[in-house]
Amino acid sequence: MGFTDPIGWIFASLALVLLYLFLRPQRQPARIVPAVFLWPQLPPPRRRRWDPLLLLQLLALLALVAALAGPYVERPAPSLPQRHVLVLDRTASMQARYGAGTRFEAAKAEADRYVSSLKPGDQVALVSVAEQAELLVPFSNDLEGVRRSLAALKPYDSGGRLAQALSLAHSLVQAAEPRGQVAVFSDFADADLPAALIAHAQLFPVGVGDDNVGIEGLEITQPRWQTGARPELALRVRNFGSTAKHGLLLLEREGQPLLQKGFTLEAGQTETVVQPLVGAGVVSARLLVPDLLAADNEASVYVPETDSLRVCLVSPQLDRWPELQLLSTAARNLRFDTRGCATGGGEADVYLFHRVRPPEDFPHPALVVDPPARVAGQSGRSFREVKLVAWDARHPIFAGWTPAFPMPLTRVRAIEVSGNAAPLLWGKAGDELVTVAWTSEAPGRQVWWAFDPVREPLLTSEGFPLAVFLLQSLAWLKPAEPAASVWPVGQAWPLAVGSPAVVRLPNGEEHPLPSGTESFVPHWRGHYEFHGPKGTASVHVAAADPREGDIAPKLRAASAPSTGPSVLAATERVPWGKAVLTAALVLLLFEAWIASRLASGVTR
Repeated sequence: MGFTDPIGWIFASLALVLLYLFLRPQRQPARIVPAVFLWPQLPPPRRRRWDPLLLLQLLALLALVAALAGPYVERPAPSLPQRHVLVLDRTASMQARYGAGTRFEAAKAEADRYVSSLKPGDQVALVSVAEQAELLVPFSNDLEGVRRSLAALKPYDSGGRLAQALSLAHSLVQAAEPRGQVAVFSDFADADLPAALIAHAQLFPVGVGDDNVGIEGLEITQPRWQTGARPELALRVRNFGSTAKHGLLLLEREGQPLLQKGFTLEAGQTETVVQPLVGAGVVSARLLVPDLLAADNEASVYVPETDSLRVCLVSPQLDRWPELQLLSTAARNLRFDTRGCATGGGEADVYLFHRVRPPEDFPHPALVVDPPARVAGQSGRSFREVKLVAWDARHPIFAGWTPAFPMPLTRVRAIEVSGNAAPLLWGKAGDELVTVAWTSEAPGRQVWWAFDPVREPLLTSEGFPLAVFLLQSLAWLKPAEPAASVWPVGQAWPLAVGSPAVVRLPNGEEHPLPSGTESFVPHWRGHYEFHGPKGTASVHVAAADPREGDIAPKLRAASAPSTGPSVLAATERVPWGKAVLTAALVLLLFEAWIASRLASGVTR
């Protein structure tokens, strides 16, 4: 029982006034007599008795004051349907072994029991933890349908953001009427989980232990110009657990063994393995090690064929370029062509114009070397013995090296370049600053040199930086295709086949993508195929998310796990003010009736 306005009880002090009026002594009236002995001796005053009328008056007063304070009683409200938001973790760490199955299977079983214990009419929403939180099932009172959706779910090979999923769940609960309950089913391996998000949620943790060794990284490197260089695979293996582990690493290309190597890793240790590769194809890595999580024990990458860079040489003096053949022999994947390519039809990757100007608005990548003046007979100034003094170090041509020429350039001419060309290299002729090279991006990539490399010792030790400058310019004009086609799991892949499209998953299932879809997020490693109105495309998703290797649960001890759905106790207030006021009026009427009867001398 409670009172809506308990300050009204201050009027109960009026009971003291009633008691004072009743208990105060009564004074005897004074009388004048001729002699005292004629006045009979008065009996002693009688002891005052409690008057039943006073008791009725006090009870009536207390009832009036209680009615003024607004009395009420609380009782359980009629049972109403409740709303529940289930947050299910589908990240790669949920594939870790737990009991007779996996953490994900245990989490689904807990969620199924949770839904089974709900009352008819309750509504359930299902949120999935992934790279982006997913609302799989909006609020629905079809509990059997929710259970079927739960049973069909599979864990991802990607990571996820549990905090984002919890934020989505809380927003759904706050928008619900009546307010609902959030239940989280996870291994809580996410270290960046704010405590405020789980403070008002029911937690159902699954999984124990940190025993895991996984492939943390898989990279392919392939030097473009290094003689005899082969692609190299760099593999990083890490022990995420707290005890030393022993295992075996297997590398294969298209089913053919490349490497078998045993390893021992201490707790937290990382080891990098570098392996040269020969030929194209799918290279797979596999760890044979007893641990809890098998998803990160395998990884693969597709290594495509690498084509030579085809350079079309357009020059009136082809006989002066014998060093180019030597350079193409020394440099890997470089081929110069001097016949049948001068028309600029696009059959070459890069065009090298020597003492020839390219056509206006030439759309193909071009290296323009010592071009003539636009108007015949109007040559620009020439500078002798030009020393290089500055360059645009931010440009990709100078990535990873410094153009430290040990000797000055023999001759540099002032040339006319396109208006959108940007200076790249500067030199000094005496005290005068001279621009030596430019780059432009439109209509096609171009590099302009104001000097003639034929006049320089291109393949000598002194001219080696000049040869590097030539190769780097060609590499920027036509960037190499990636040495390996790798796409990280869980990241959006841009869809270039148009929409609507159909995707074939690694397990062979086909799913239509809605019209207007611009990207697709692969959640499992393997080969994906896309078919759309603009053609067919494929992507090889290489490995599980390395962020999921640390599988140790990180749920704080203060966050107690739950055992079942909590019942949101609903109560309602029943006001008793009118009833108490009626009782007060009845008491007053009864007291008045007794008083009138006593006054008339009638007793009962």
